[in-house]
Amino acid sequence: MKTLVIIRHAKAKAAEDDKKDIDRKLKLRGKEDATYMAYLLSEYNIVPELLISSPAKRAVKTAAIFAKKFDIPKSDILVSEFLYETDFGTEEIKNLLSESAPDKDTVFVFGHNPMLIELISSLTEKFNYHLPTSGTVIIEFSIEKWEELTESKGTIKLFVYPEKKEK
Repeated sequence: MKTLVIIRHAKAKAAEDDKKDIDRKLKLRGKEDATYMAYLLSEYNIVPELLISSPAKRAVKTAAIFAKKFDIPKSDILVSEFLYETDFGTEEIKNLLSESAPDKDTVFVFGHNPMLIELISSLTEKFNYHLPTSGTVIIEFSIEKWEELTESKGTIKLFVYPEKKEK
C-alpha cells in the first residue's frame, strides 16, 4: 500500500510588481492554516516519510510547517523544480517517487494549482473540486512500488481544507 498526500501551498501574499512569483511568502493566515492541517493529519496518524516541495517560497514554507509538526529536519525536504510552473502528470510523479522515494510508503507533495487538481484527477477516478490553499488530498494506491503507479487507480481517503473540516 502506498499513500500520496497532495497539499496545495498555504495562503500567500499577493504578487508584487517588483518581486517574482516564486518569491511570494505566506500570510499569517497561511501559516495558521498550514499548522492546523499538519496537526489534523497527525491526529489521523498520517505521517510523512518524505516531503517533496515545489521550489516556490510559499510551498517550501508550507512544507517546513509540516516538517516541524512531524519532527523532520527542514533540510530533509526534497525540492523538485518541475513542481513549479510545469505541466506534469501521472508519469512525472511516478518517476519522481520511484527515484526519490523507492522505499517510502507515505509521501507528501506540496505544490500549486491548476496542476495539483489535474494530478489528483488523473490519479483517481474523479475529482471535481477546487483545491483551496492548504487543501489536502490523501490518495491510497494498492501497489507495492511507486513504479506501479497508474492513472485512475488511486482512492481518495480524505479531502480536507481549513474552511471545511472534512469532505
